Amino acid sequence: QEFMAFTYKWVDLVDILLRPGGMFISYFDRDKINFLSFYLQSKGYKAKGYYADCKSNPVPQLRKVRWMNGWEIVGLWQKEGGKLTYNHQLGQHKDYGIRPVVSGKERTKHPTQKPMKVIKDFILWWSNENDLVIDPFVGSGTTAVTSEILKRRWIAFEISDEYCNITKDRLLSIKSKGDLF
Repeated sequence: QEFMAFTYKWVDLVDILLRPGGMFISYFDRDKINFLSFYLQSKGYKAKGYYADCKSNPVPQLRKVRWMNGWEIVGLWQKEGGKLTYNHQLGQHKDYGIRPVVSGKERTKHPTQKPMKVIKDFILWWSNENDLVIDPFVGSGTTAVTSEILKRRWIAFEISDEYCNITKDRLLSIKSKGDLF
């Protein structure tokens, strides 16, 4: 109950910023995503489906008491009252992707870093240049960095100074090196 009460608070704040017709896209706890979906639909959002982000090399379970976490779920909902942006000219897209855990020069110290490739697809399919992308949990800055590269405006929130600094460093890196995907 405490987790969902917190979730409803941040969802309500994002809802204020999100334009009518805009997409609400969120990685979320697999066991609780239906509660999030129910809440968003009660606010008038239309469910647009789910995306399975599958890892080709999930982290082994050291305690060996459960299966490795080989996939994450992402929910997609459209806010009522406006026109949907969906860039169908990019072709068909599966509702899943298979990719390795983030590594190499993209890897940061954030424990649940999301891959730029996946975030890039969400941003390209569901927004246009100069559209606003909102990230209520910036983490390692993947959404902010990807939005910057794709010429989207963005707003990101984070309470951890460490993660804000990681994001800042990544943004400075792409501006100085022109680092692309």
